[in-house]
Amino acid sequence: MRRLSRDCGAESTQVSQSNPIGVAGRTTQGAAWLVGARLVVRGLDFILLLALGRLLGPADFGIVAIAMTLITVMEAVTELPLVQGLISLPEITRPHLDTAFTLGLLRGLMLALLLGLLAWPFAWSYHDLRLVPIICALSLAPATRGLASPAMALYARQISFHRDFILEISGKLASFAVALSLALATRSYWALVAGSLMTPLAGALISYTIAPYRPRLSLSRWRPFWSFIGWNTAAQLVAAVNWQCDRFLISRHLDRATLGRFTMASDLSALPVQALVVPLLRPLTAAFALFRDDRERLATAYLGTTTALLALATPVMVGLSALAGPAVQLVLGDEWVDTATTLRWLALAMLTGCLVTPLGALAMARGRTNVFLAQGSVEFAIKIPAVIAGVLLFGIKGVIIARMAAAVLAALSAMLFARRLCGLSLGRQFVTAWRIVAGGAVSYVALDLLLPWMPLGLGEIALALRLLIAALAGGGVYAVTVLTLWKFSGSPDGVEATVYATVVRLLSPGVRRFGSVAI
Repeated sequence: MRRLSRDCGAESTQVSQSNPIGVAGRTTQGAAWLVGARLVVRGLDFILLLALGRLLGPADFGIVAIAMTLITVMEAVTELPLVQGLISLPEITRPHLDTAFTLGLLRGLMLALLLGLLAWPFAWSYHDLRLVPIICALSLAPATRGLASPAMALYARQISFHRDFILEISGKLASFAVALSLALATRSYWALVAGSLMTPLAGALISYTIAPYRPRLSLSRWRPFWSFIGWNTAAQLVAAVNWQCDRFLISRHLDRATLGRFTMASDLSALPVQALVVPLLRPLTAAFALFRDDRERLATAYLGTTTALLALATPVMVGLSALAGPAVQLVLGDEWVDTATTLRWLALAMLTGCLVTPLGALAMARGRTNVFLAQGSVEFAIKIPAVIAGVLLFGIKGVIIARMAAAVLAALSAMLFARRLCGLSLGRQFVTAWRIVAGGAVSYVALDLLLPWMPLGLGEIALALRLLIAALAGGGVYAVTVLTLWKFSGSPDGVEATVYATVVRLLSPGVRRFGSVAI
C-alpha cells in the first residue's frame, strides 16, 4: 500500500507539472476509457432489460420501481462525495484512505438501518407488504457501493481510468449473469433485485484486487471531506427527487403495470445518453480546468463539447423515438406495446441531457459548485408542479407532456448558467446547434414515412431487417442534411468541420489508389 501511494503520488505530481497539452491528452484517453466502459455497461443493461422484459411482466418492473424511488432518494440524502474529497487533497496519505473507508462504512450501515426502519410504513402506505423484503434487500446495494477500495482515488488523480473500465465491466457481467439466471429459473421480480445488488457487490470486491488496500477504521482526517458536504448533498437530493418524482406520482395514482411500462420506457430512453454523456463528467472537469482563467477558450471548449455530444446523440435518440413502435414490438413483445408511445416522446426529451450534464463539469472547473443546486432547483420548481398536474388531469399522457416541458426548460436554464459561467451567449449556443436540430427533424420525417413499411404482424426476421435498413437510412439522411446545411452556412468551425476533415483524410488514400488504377 505504501509503494502504491508513493508511485501514484509521484505520477500525480508529474501530471500537475506537465503542460496543458499533456494533460489534455491524458484527459482524452481517460474519457475514452470511461465512455468505452459506459457503452459496454449500457449495452449489457440494454440486452438484460430486453431479456427481462420478455421473461417478466410490467407489474414486476412496477413493484421494483416503487421500491427504488425510496432507495434512490435516501441514497442521495446520505451521499458522501468521498472520491472527490480524496482527489482534491494535495497529497493522499494512509490516514486519509482509512477515514474515507470508515466514513463509507458508517454511511452504509446508517443507510441500511434507516431503509429497514422505513420499509414497513412505506409498504403499508402502498398496501403491498411485498415491498418490505424488496426494500431491505435493495438497501444493501448503496451500502455496498460505499465499501469499494478508496485507493481507486490514487489512479483518478493521474487521470487514469482504464481500471475503472475493468471494474465497471466486471461488476456488470456479474449482475447480468445473476439476474438472467434467476429470471430464467423463477420468472420473479427478485431477478431485478438480485441484479441491482450484484453490480456494487462485485465492483467492491474487485476494487481491492485492482487497488490493494487493507481496511482500517479511523476518522482522524475527517475535516477535508466535510467541505464537500453541503452544496453537493443538497444538489444530489434535488436531482434524485427530480428523477424519481414522476415514478412516485404514477405509483400513487395509477396501477403497477402502467408504472412498469413507464419505467421500461424511461430506462430505455436514458441508456444512450447516459452511456455517451455521464462518463465524461470527470475528464471534462479536468479539461475545462485548463482554461478556467481564459473565458473565451473555456467557452469555445464548452460549446464544442456540448455540440459534439448533441450531434452524436441526436440520430440515436431520433431513431429510437421514430422507430419506437416496431422496435418495442420486436424486442419486448405484445405485452409491452403500450410502452412505445411513452418511449417515442421520452427519447426526444432525453436529448436535453447533452446540454445539462456538461454544465456540471463547467461549474466544477470554475469552482462554482452551487450551480449544481441552482440548476436542480430550477428543474424541481418546473417539473414537480407540472408532473402533479399532468398525472391528476391526464394520467400517463400528462406525465409525458410534463417531462418534455421540464426537459426543454432545463436545457434553456443550462444555457443561461453557461452564459454566466463563461460568457457564452445564448445566440452563439443556438446558432451552433441549429443545423443539428434541423438534421434531426428531417431524419425524423424520413423515418416516419418508413413506418408503413413495418406493419404489425410482420415476421421477426423481416421486421429486424427492415428496422436495420430504416435506421441506416435515417442516419444517412441526418448526416447529409447536417453537412449540406454546414456547407451552405460557409463551412464554419465546429463539429461538422472536424467530422468532414476526418472523413476526407480517411478516404483520400482510397481515392488516390482508385485514381491510379483507373489511369
